[in-house]
Amino acid sequence: MEMAGKERPIDPALVEGWLRWDLAYALRSFRHVVINEWEANPAGSDTKMEWIEIYNPTALSVDIGNWILVDSYYNKTVLIPADTTIAPGAHQTINWTNGSLVNSYPSSLSLLDSARREVDRTLEAKDDKNNDLCWARLPSGKDLDIDSDWKFQKATPGLSNGGQPCEIYAGESLGLQFNLSAGCSAPDHARLYAEMASASGKLTSPPHDIRIGRANLSLSAQPDRFDIARGDSVTWTVILENNGNGTAYDVVLNATLSSGLQFSGTNSMLSSRTVSPLAAGKTEEIKLTAKAVATKTSYCCDFSLTWGPDPCQEIRQTSQLSPRTAIAKEPDQPRSFTIGELVPFTIFADLPRGASGLWINDTIPGGLIYNQSSLSWQGRDPLQEILNNNQDGSQQIGWFFGDIGSAQQIELRYNCLLPNIASNQNESPLAGTNAIMTWLEGGWKKNDSDGGGQIAVVEPDLHLEIWPAYSFAAPGSRIHFLLNISHTGYSEACAYELAMQALLPACLAYEPGSAEVLAGPAASFDEQDLVWEIDSLDWTEGESAVISFNAMCQGQPGDRLVVPAHLTWTSQPGVCPDERIGEGDAGKNDYYRAAQATVDVMELSINKTADLSPAPVGEILTYTLTYENLGGCQANNVNITDELDRGVTFISADPSPAGNSSQTLFWTVQNLQPGNTQSITLQVLVNESLPDGALLKNCFAIRSDELKTSPLFCIHTPVLNETRLEVTKKPLQKAVRRGEEVDYVITVCNRGGQPATNITVRDVFDTPVELLSVWPEMAEDGAWHFSYLAPGECLEMGLQVRVPRIDVEYHSSQTVSGHGFMRSFRDYSTSRPAAALVNRVHVTSDQMQLSASASVQILAEAGTELSLREHGRGQYQCREKLDFLTANKSIHLERSIKAESHPQNSSRLEMDGRISSPWHEDVRARNGITNTTFRESHRYSSRLGMESRFSLDENQSLMQVDSRFDGLAHLGMLKLPPSRRGRGNASASISQEDYAGSFHIQESISDLGQGVMMERSSSGMGYVARDAAIGPPRSYEWGSGEYRSDGRMDSVSGSSAKELEASFQDVSLPLSAYTDLNISQKWFEGMISRTESSLISEEHSHASRLKMKAVSSSPRERESESSFSGGSRMQAGYLGRSSANRSLELEAEEMLMGDYIVKRKIILSGAARYDHPHLTLRKDGRKVEDVAVYTITICNDGNAALAPIFLHDIFPPGASFINSTLRPNRMDGNSSNWTILHLAIGDCLKIGINLDVESCQSDIINRAAAVGSYSGGSVAARNISVLQANPLGSWPGPGIDGIVCQANNISCPCSALQSANQSDFLDPMQIEMQMDGEEGEDGYCALSARALEEDISSRRC
Repeated sequence: MEMAGKERPIDPALVEGWLRWDLAYALRSFRHVVINEWEANPAGSDTKMEWIEIYNPTALSVDIGNWILVDSYYNKTVLIPADTTIAPGAHQTINWTNGSLVNSYPSSLSLLDSARREVDRTLEAKDDKNNDLCWARLPSGKDLDIDSDWKFQKATPGLSNGGQPCEIYAGESLGLQFNLSAGCSAPDHARLYAEMASASGKLTSPPHDIRIGRANLSLSAQPDRFDIARGDSVTWTVILENNGNGTAYDVVLNATLSSGLQFSGTNSMLSSRTVSPLAAGKTEEIKLTAKAVATKTSYCCDFSLTWGPDPCQEIRQTSQLSPRTAIAKEPDQPRSFTIGELVPFTIFADLPRGASGLWINDTIPGGLIYNQSSLSWQGRDPLQEILNNNQDGSQQIGWFFGDIGSAQQIELRYNCLLPNIASNQNESPLAGTNAIMTWLEGGWKKNDSDGGGQIAVVEPDLHLEIWPAYSFAAPGSRIHFLLNISHTGYSEACAYELAMQALLPACLAYEPGSAEVLAGPAASFDEQDLVWEIDSLDWTEGESAVISFNAMCQGQPGDRLVVPAHLTWTSQPGVCPDERIGEGDAGKNDYYRAAQATVDVMELSINKTADLSPAPVGEILTYTLTYENLGGCQANNVNITDELDRGVTFISADPSPAGNSSQTLFWTVQNLQPGNTQSITLQVLVNESLPDGALLKNCFAIRSDELKTSPLFCIHTPVLNETRLEVTKKPLQKAVRRGEEVDYVITVCNRGGQPATNITVRDVFDTPVELLSVWPEMAEDGAWHFSYLAPGECLEMGLQVRVPRIDVEYHSSQTVSGHGFMRSFRDYSTSRPAAALVNRVHVTSDQMQLSASASVQILAEAGTELSLREHGRGQYQCREKLDFLTANKSIHLERSIKAESHPQNSSRLEMDGRISSPWHEDVRARNGITNTTFRESHRYSSRLGMESRFSLDENQSLMQVDSRFDGLAHLGMLKLPPSRRGRGNASASISQEDYAGSFHIQESISDLGQGVMMERSSSGMGYVARDAAIGPPRSYEWGSGEYRSDGRMDSVSGSSAKELEASFQDVSLPLSAYTDLNISQKWFEGMISRTESSLISEEHSHASRLKMKAVSSSPRERESESSFSGGSRMQAGYLGRSSANRSLELEAEEMLMGDYIVKRKIILSGAARYDHPHLTLRKDGRKVEDVAVYTITICNDGNAALAPIFLHDIFPPGASFINSTLRPNRMDGNSSNWTILHLAIGDCLKIGINLDVESCQSDIINRAAAVGSYSGGSVAARNISVLQANPLGSWPGPGIDGIVCQANNISCPCSALQSANQSDFLDPMQIEMQMDGEEGEDGYCALSARALEEDISSRRC
């Protein structure tokens, strides 16, 4: 393993084919002891209180005794005591005892070992904080030699510095080096995978492909003689060759000598039998010598060669030797010869003493011709020579020596010709023949013989190639040809007298001087005939010849050019009558080769045009590239390059380019068929800074796989930089309301290269507006006029207009009475839709005209809506008054109706008929500002007497109805909560009432800001279905029969009251001549008060008789009494307030069935903080631009319920009321008043209020006071809230919709004792407050943030 220039051994485990290393321990071995933390400026005195912490992140204990710490500023040192050892992962704290470390200047500390070599160094930093902060490595032990290793943090001597130590940190790297050996059975290709796993997950590297090389050894052992006798030595030449593609390892050669042979030594420097490694293509030669020490009938040496672990390959060869005789024919080893070559032979003979009639006969094998003139001898002259031709083609030669006296030796030498005949072919063997010596000795015929080595015929065999560098060429281009001559795998001899010629067709012309021998032997060249001649091509060295030349293409696209070439050679050098040459005779091998090269003529044409010439600056210039394949075959991977001028900016191209780099575009076409014309359209923007008359240079080229190179074409487009005006009109407001101002800035610039003259700027609105101001002044014709505008200069104009706001005020009153049929409808709306204010500016000059426009959104305005529909026949009387004003979104409608229904002749109908229609009346009102909707409807009424009032404006909604009718009636109300981001989803208030029969209904519903109050009284006979959920309380009843009910509900206080008396009867109501409504329903009634933590529910069901009265002064208080015949169910529950523990604290349930009288009083109160009545008032605020946003919180934290509560809020000087979540009961110029009917123990009420404080000049001080009554008296509370206009240390906290809020708010709740006489009750709707007492008196509160800060410890605020 290698890391940071260091290496460590680490052994893997082999698990299911994976080598696995556990690096955790090894990584720790690369770590070293570090200075982990140092405190140079502790709190208090530094003397001997400064310390340095040393940490050991390694895997072994380290002895740091006699190591030293060095201060870089003073160069002072501290010696670490001897025998100080740090365990792995442990800390050691060393006190700095040599003076004090510098605090006010950057310095560093170094740790030196006992040999005074630096082990570690801290960063250079200063610690000028006299506290418990110091410099520390984070995490402990992290040492990447960078400053970010350190953090200035709270000191932790002897402990971890925090963070999570890593085994290897970001920025570090490690390497694993290991060797793999391929086994004998390994595949030719293998793939390696690497994977690293840590606590952070797994990482996998891309697979790595490995080619497995495999050795292929051959063994050749040749002795220098084949006949030996006792005392002779023989030497074997052993050649080992690796013919494979991989290195052979563990190569072992064994040689085993037979009996009679003794090892004499080798010429090799090998100290053992191992020849390893043996690389691919390499050979190793070993000479082994042995001596015959005994006479044997035969001798031999067995050779074996192995490599690899298994081994992967084993080769054996046995070399046989014969005992030496009286005659020897040499050479003994096999030989090879080429056609026309002379084959030499030598015969040695020991002529025996006293021999008579001695002949030596030799056989010449078929395929050789004995050369009688070549015979020579040494020793005794032959007396006679005879030559006979045998039938098998061989020749018999005999030499007669007659009688031999004393023993003597002779030597005969001759040669034979290997003729050019059909039977002599490559690798044809010529059998070795024996030389026989016969004689008479003592009357006995004796002989001795010996055979020569085998002869093989070998021939040269060549291969010829010719090819072009590219198979395609364009007309007029240069074609580079290559010629290659090499020996084939069948060749076993050198070739001589090589002659090669290339024949060019008419469409190719040789380029003089281009021929060149690139490799192989030298060649003579005839440029006229394109003939090359080479003396020889060596086979033993594997020699080849590579020649190149160029020719110019004169063909046309679609032509195919064929270039043939041929080659001849001979088997012998020079003039040899028996050599084999050229095209041989029948049955003879051919010394002629031919090849040809093919070139297809192809041309890719490309041209480019520009749509504008000259091209105006600032305009879009369109180029069109057209390209075509003019050849006869498909062009592949066609690449088109277009280099744009730097004076243009590329916008788009069709098709899109494959690449775009530094104004150079690239396209790739996968294939382009012959004759196929394609085009590319480019759009560029001509840069405005170019001078008039400049030239845009655009160069382009095309190439393909077939045509690698192509010329570069260029076109030049002139630039036109005339007068070029540009106009912009920018509104300073994006959106306005009707009646508000809009400011516009008009800018006219000359972006061209020539001046503009006589410029006129005229501004036109699509809709009428009120012009407030313009700059500079316009001319009398309402336009701006300028005589001259130089290039690069701009003109600026401005105007302010007001969006017209047309308010409508409409008042009407009418009285209608009569008898007959009537139908009426009316619709009123104060809402305004959104619109767009479009403004256009037109610019003209002597040179050009142009225009621009600007659009400002006119915001929609929510408003109020009212629609009325009525029709019927009979007696009708109506009195109506309507007030309609769009300025404050108000619609006020008061109506009084008396109507009775009976048939009436209609004079308006041409036919004689009767109109029979009961009275239908429907009024719908919607307030889009307060999200309130009312509906009052009467249908099928035979009698209707009603007085109603609807009042809608931007602050409130009111519906009052007093109706007596026979028929159907419906009253409905829906108030949705405001939808604001960051607020909870408050529930809606809803009321639905349906009546069928004869009833008298009195009802008033009004929304008070975000609250709703309902009062109602109804009585009559028929069917009733009513359900209302107004804030926490819900009240419902339905049934048929006699009915009387009075009630009220308040969503703010959660109070409700109801008195109901009902008895069951069947009801039948005729709706028309054909329809009756029959209803039979016993009475159901319920009052439910539910909050997040409490529930009080009383319900009656299936009652034939019911009389009840209930009052809920808050959602958690109920007092009721009832008498009924039917069923009843009571439920009460209370949950704990803790959000972490919502366990049920109280649950009660009671069910009754029969005739009962029930009286109940239920109080579910929260926990009281005080043991006496108490009221807490708090007001929190923040300033959002020019609006002060307050929340008033009133909490009853005493031990008695409070009712009513009067709240008085005094605004800061200069502030004005905008709105509130609960509508005030009374508004004055600088204050508002609320009356809260009831507040139970533990209950809180919040009221939101927004004030316009734009006119407030200093601190914004808001005062509030509240007084609540209980059975024994009253309690009071007050509060002062201060918002600083320009606070010191204000911070831009999170605001609403990106508006920066000032967070300096001081809320000061002040308790007022009952005896303090701080409030006088003038009437139930108003409180006159005396907020300021004498300094030091009870109830005094500081009126500014500074005073509050100074006196907060001594004042009762």
